[in-house]
Amino acid sequence: MDDILTCLKNSALAYPDKIAVEDDKTSVTYDVYHKNARLVGLSLAKRIKGINNPVLVLSNDSAECLIAFMGVLYSGNFYVPVDASLPENRLQGMADIIKPALIIRITDTSPVLKGTESVTYRELLEESACTADFSALDVLHLMRSDLDPVFGIFTSGSTGTPKLVIKNMFSIIDMVRQFSDTFPLDHSSVFGNQAPFYFDISAKDIFLSIFHGATVHIIPRSYFSFPAQLIKLLNDKKINTLLWSGFALRLLHNFNAFSAGKIDCVRLVMFSGEALSKNVINYWLEHTNAKLVNLYGSTETTFNCTYHVIEKPVEGQIPIGVPFKNNRVFVVNDKGQKAAPFEKGEIYVSGSCLSMGYYNDQTKTDAAFVQNPLNKMYRELVYKTGDIGYRDESGNIYFV
Repeated sequence: MDDILTCLKNSALAYPDKIAVEDDKTSVTYDVYHKNARLVGLSLAKRIKGINNPVLVLSNDSAECLIAFMGVLYSGNFYVPVDASLPENRLQGMADIIKPALIIRITDTSPVLKGTESVTYRELLEESACTADFSALDVLHLMRSDLDPVFGIFTSGSTGTPKLVIKNMFSIIDMVRQFSDTFPLDHSSVFGNQAPFYFDISAKDIFLSIFHGATVHIIPRSYFSFPAQLIKLLNDKKINTLLWSGFALRLLHNFNAFSAGKIDCVRLVMFSGEALSKNVINYWLEHTNAKLVNLYGSTETTFNCTYHVIEKPVEGQIPIGVPFKNNRVFVVNDKGQKAAPFEKGEIYVSGSCLSMGYYNDQTKTDAAFVQNPLNKMYRELVYKTGDIGYRDESGNIYFV
């Protein structure tokens, strides 16, 4: 299984009638997921010349959105999801940065942006339904390398104009394998998707589920304001795996959500995006039977680069842990040297998790992805995170 489309095909063959994705309106089996993605891909391939072009997707919280993503990959191109509910002028600005070959509007009510052809998901699905000859997709598949882009995600823009970070298939498949080797994930996993698809964290739900032939339930965002409703959904759908932002875990703690009932089915909770207090961590440990995992990474890394497993109540600061296999995460002091234990410095990341950099912005890419300052012997790119941290004597890294 050397790419995600092969994984999707294999999951459709192994579990054709199994629910692959479910939102609040519909559910899609793996057979339908695979077939509809290929139909969308065929329509896109007829509209877009060449390969490795960006396709902007005005996304929402729907199963159709994920089918559209896979359709873009089948067409030999890469997708860039953005929130369709954003103000139109902001969407136009993002489109101007991307310069997409095409814009996919998941719903008919999505805005129509200027300067680029747009088409609805339903139009793409129907265009090739009657005359589907998928041989063209096989040719496009062979033309693509695992170092070609798969998707792009905009950074938050907290330090200025949002940057578009590009991820390739090599990094995605490697990190899928690292997660699968490190944590109890398999075809019985049922993911409760919390993060919108224009946030990087959601990629773990998308790709891990396809890799294993598992199920993703897209949780309506409104449920996070109604704890009893959310707890009921988790139990009713037998959701056992949560890849959530730290903010979502903290929100349920602040609402005292588990006073409405426990979520006995959840066995694995992985969180990232912010440092959580011991009160939040211990609340989840007390009221669930889950193993908790603190993950660290940024949009510039694929998924995450370090992890720390939490199985008992904590007292002090929680480390961001140790690197996944095939990655290095280290601390460099202000003299450009490897920091000693407990010496603070900037966190650097290298290895298979590195993204391809910023789309159409070589200056910012060169400033953030640099030669390893500890390696003078050969070319080794590392990402300067800008985060301050330190490591202890056992090698655990702490975020400051």
